Amino acid sequence: MQPLCKQIKLHPSWMYTPSGSTRKGKYSGIRNLGCICYMNSMLQQLYHVPSFRYQLLQADDGAAPEWVEFKGRTIDDNVLHQLQRLFGHLELSEKVDYNPFEFCFSFKQLDG
Repeated sequence: MQPLCKQIKLHPSWMYTPSGSTRKGKYSGIRNLGCICYMNSMLQQLYHVPSFRYQLLQADDGAAPEWVEFKGRTIDDNVLHQLQRLFGHLELSEKVDYNPFEFCFSFKQLDG
């Protein structure tokens, strides 16, 4: 879990308002980027199965990150790595929600 924590990028500016950005309850959510609510729902259900969550977080595909530049961001284009980041955020973050933009970028059909 520690390697995942080190991958979490800090917010680029210090314009952070904890009262509006931190979760009020026990859990963080996944931000809906417009048309991914069904995927978010499924991911949240899988996250709440402890055996699945911890096995996924411990999984090692042996692959190095596949860095890709997209819209000014450097993204690891490996869906397992992105799913691990998403679950890591849900597990450890104090924020209200997680922005799944990078996960959505990496989630595609085999032909790209």
